[in-house]
Amino acid sequence: MLKGEYLRLRENNSIELLYEYYTERFDEKKHKYLSPEIFFQTIVQWSPIRDVYKNVIAYYDAKFEIMKLEDLKTGYLFKIY
Repeated sequence: MLKGEYLRLRENNSIELLYEYYTERFDEKKHKYLSPEIFFQTIVQWSPIRDVYKNVIAYYDAKFEIMKLEDLKTGYLFKIY
């Protein structure tokens, strides 16, 4: 996945981001490849989706070197891409 695509998915809070992560990190020696439909059914049963989403965002933020700075007075969030 390219940085622009990641930012688009992240800004839209898209669940597609989880599937992109899955396909990128997939190891066919360990697992059977899942279709998007089966993947989403499985992930919802496996773990709280919000926690998984936060971990995926942290992974891609580090990968693409994205920083977030917050102004303590105004609470405004600055993003550096």
